[in-house]
Amino acid sequence: MFLTILSLIIILTLGFCLSYFFLGKKINISEMLPISLISGLTIFGYSVLILVLIFKNLKSAVFSFLILAGLFCFISLFYILKKKELTLNKEFNRVNWLEIIFLFLFILLYSNLALKTLVFQDGSYKVAAAGYGDIPFHMTEVSYFNNQQSFNLEETIYSGNKLNYPFLINLLSSSFYVLNHNYVLSFHLPPFILIISGIILFYFLISRLIKKRIVRICTFLIFFVGSGLGFWLKRGLAEISFYNAVYPNQNIVWTNILTMFLLHQRSSIFGLALGILCVFLLWKRHFYFAGIMIGLLPLVNMHSFIALFIVSFCFLVTAIIVKQKFLINGFSKTIGAAFFAAVPALYYLFFYQRAASNRFLTFRLGWMTEPNSIGAVQYNPAWRIHILEWLSFIWQNFGFFIPLLIISVVFLYIKDRMNPIWVLIFSCFSIFTIVNLIKFQPWDYDSNKILIYFFLLGSLIIGYFFEKLNFKGANLLIIGLTFFIIIPGAIDIFSRSSLADPKLFDIFGPKEQAVSDWILKNISSEKTILTAGSPLNLLSSLVGRPVFLGYPGWLWTHGINYQEREKVITNILSGSQSAKDLLKEYQFDFILIDPRELGDYYKIYNDNFFRENYPLIFQLDDIKIYNTQ
Repeated sequence: MFLTILSLIIILTLGFCLSYFFLGKKINISEMLPISLISGLTIFGYSVLILVLIFKNLKSAVFSFLILAGLFCFISLFYILKKKELTLNKEFNRVNWLEIIFLFLFILLYSNLALKTLVFQDGSYKVAAAGYGDIPFHMTEVSYFNNQQSFNLEETIYSGNKLNYPFLINLLSSSFYVLNHNYVLSFHLPPFILIISGIILFYFLISRLIKKRIVRICTFLIFFVGSGLGFWLKRGLAEISFYNAVYPNQNIVWTNILTMFLLHQRSSIFGLALGILCVFLLWKRHFYFAGIMIGLLPLVNMHSFIALFIVSFCFLVTAIIVKQKFLINGFSKTIGAAFFAAVPALYYLFFYQRAASNRFLTFRLGWMTEPNSIGAVQYNPAWRIHILEWLSFIWQNFGFFIPLLIISVVFLYIKDRMNPIWVLIFSCFSIFTIVNLIKFQPWDYDSNKILIYFFLLGSLIIGYFFEKLNFKGANLLIIGLTFFIIIPGAIDIFSRSSLADPKLFDIFGPKEQAVSDWILKNISSEKTILTAGSPLNLLSSLVGRPVFLGYPGWLWTHGINYQEREKVITNILSGSQSAKDLLKEYQFDFILIDPRELGDYYKIYNDNFFRENYPLIFQLDDIKIYNTQ
């Protein structure tokens, strides 16, 4: 634990030195803490990545970073203090005790929800229902980084290919695991620090725009808790969110930012924290620092990179429209810095050793309107023009948020057309328009991770509109409107909290852990082990070995063509005539038979074939390992 605390101090100091170099006295002391934590963890992740690619060993990379970063921080602080250049703005944000208590309680609520996403209880790894699919996937990467003897960026769910998912959050968890050897603590620590920092920094951003305390709180709640109409439509706690795009009930799980993206969507957690920092820097016109942070987003979260690049471009276009040369030059520098900082990551993700994949960047009119897509809007066959189904879909998924946003924009257009808030309005609607014109992922629904920023900017616009309401009873109206936007999301949050005592699900119990320990001790990482494509795969999630075929649901969303490998597994498990030849062709040294992991494959599994042809080297209950070398 000492090394973990020491590393956090070094990371915080590194982030402070970096932020101070770019921001200096332009930032308040209270703002510097979350900025330093977010930027420090980002630099930590990228530094460890570079060092581990050099040393091919994660432990060497982490300790090298701590030594080098520690020396850098010591020298930097010594220089700053010696030159008496520590000229931070010593004013604190004008946040009163009511707001501090509110933020503290909100963070406690988030902690209560987040720490349930993965727990080790009664000898088993358990997850909340919402993380049943996502958490085992992230465990594959964390365990892969933890247990790799010779570090390579190999795809954990499709062996032989390069790692194609923005993995930096999982590399951070593995880096902390090197220091404390506590899997659950290391799994939660980076996202927890990042989102708490993001929550605080977002409130500081609100306080830069809005003076009224009640409006600040309402703006904050609209972003994190605001939701669609699932609750109003179904009128039931158990069915607040549901996959159903069939007209007229088309809600598809737009509950709220907190539970949709900030619990089990680990890449989105890192992306939003860094994204909030980038929006803050853009608004404060810290051009180079904003550009560098945006350029570091691709390996953090590609959706955030797309959204922030759109926002940066909108800031530049707005500066051109109003003919402010200083801002034109500044935001040009931001885009240039972002582009050059992002080039290495973009080259790696899209061009380096690119595997065969489905083409999914396509044009279509309307988010979630592509036929045959999971959850896509189902048109009413009696109608020739289908705009009403899409409008109904948007209304049900965003609820009162969009009408209130439109009212806010109209009001501000009438009252003040030259206000700087218009750059946020332009950015907000640009994101919404682009998402409704371009499909960015195989599953169109995943574009909601870009729409986070539509919601973020829209919340700021609505809050600014609330600020301008000065008639008698305005505060009551503001509270009432906020209530109608957040009540479905608030009920959803309650249903996941300890107050509702939600059920946790076992994913890997003592048996699976015992098997994984045996594999780690007895089978070299250079050997290949064949398994089937289940989300609960002990070989990938616990042992950290790349598997021949991961869960098809994950592979599809990553755009990977996996059908050929499905055929290979089917032929081998069924003991077909080609089974022996396929085992030799693909050089499988062992095969792991776990009935739960096999899933539907268990129906075709031919146990006699393996018992008659290959030695059984390990068995624990119904889990077997055959030597197929």
